[in-house]
Order: sequence, then C-alpha cells, then structure tokens
Amino acid sequence: MDKWGFQGADLDWEYPASDVRGGRPEDTANLVSLVKEMRAAFGSKYGLSSILAPDYWYLRGMDPKAMVSITLALEIFAPPQECTSRGHSPLGTPKKA
Repeated sequence: MDKWGFQGADLDWEYPASDVRGGRPEDTANLVSLVKEMRAAFGSKYGLSSILAPDYWYLRGMDPKAMVSITLALEIFAPPQECTSRGHSPLGTPKKA
C-alpha cells in the first residue's frame, strides 16, 4: 500500500452467496471475515470500504450490519440497467471526427 501510495481498499464482492453468480451460502460469513481480517491488517492507517447490492435479491447474501462498524463506508452499487454491459449505451463510445 505504501509503495504505490494507496490510501485504502474498496471491496467489490458484488454477489456473495448468489448461486446464479457462482456464490455459496457461506460466502455471507466469508465476506464479513475478509473485512475483519483486512481491518486488522490495515489498522487505522488505511481506509476500507465495501459495496452493497442495490436490490433485495443480492443484498440478502450480505451482512451490512456486521460490516458497518468495521468499514469506513458501505456504498450502494447501482450500475445502469445493464446497458453498458450489452453495448447499448453511448457511454465510452468514441466520437467520430
């Protein structure tokens, strides 16, 4: 972290425990364990944040209550309605000269 000048880390485990995304039920507790281990390693020197799923279907695989006192921030992950992943968005499309 010091070598590259990082101030902390932001965890982006979007779908723990979601079987349709390759998760397992125990991933809910695994995410909390990961956050706890990272906080212990970082101490107060580095920040630590994590995303939260924006909908109930995926949020139920997370335990924000267990993570809120460990992280600096919990952020709601809300991408555009899959438009960029399917190529239907002008975002990032180069303009023609």
